[in-house]
Amino acid sequence: MMVRLIKLICLFSTCLIEVAINTTALDYSLLIVLGFAVSNDINGFLCGHFKSITLIDYKSMNISELNEFGKNTLAEHLHMEVTEVNENQVTMRMPVNSTVHQPLGLLHGGAVAALAENVASLAGNIVANASGKVCVGLSLNTNHLKSVKEGYVYATAKPIHLGRSTQVWEVDTKTEDGTLINVCRMTLAVIDRK
Repeated sequence: MMVRLIKLICLFSTCLIEVAINTTALDYSLLIVLGFAVSNDINGFLCGHFKSITLIDYKSMNISELNEFGKNTLAEHLHMEVTEVNENQVTMRMPVNSTVHQPLGLLHGGAVAALAENVASLAGNIVANASGKVCVGLSLNTNHLKSVKEGYVYATAKPIHLGRSTQVWEVDTKTEDGTLINVCRMTLAVIDRK
């Protein structure tokens, strides 16, 4: 039986995938490789085709315990709390009040950035913890789209790239009625636990 080895370099996710293709199952295997090659999102492709793959080990997560990580930090001072964890995302909320207002009575952009960094860092550390690693922030890019005066804002982090040495998370922040007010991209370094 003849086996061919195909190496596919996926630049988007900076990984090398080796797929062994048996010539008797060549058609099906090539479909998998071609589907992967045209996919812009490795995680989306894998989750779409192999249902058992999850990015975040959410079944073992206890939201109360996750909120304990924020004690005695900026998250506690700004009253940030985890509201949802599932296989593909983590969501935190923060109240909009005078604590996080800028002088015009609007939600301060720095507070939104802090919420985005908190939720992306938490999500990244949940993923990294599975391999005994931790994540620390490298960069945060944020775009403010609308202003808010009161209520709650919800920031949801979704992975774009989960690599061996870096992770990239997209964070959308919305109001209680679902209005998008901010988009962020957070890059994290994956490092050894010290």
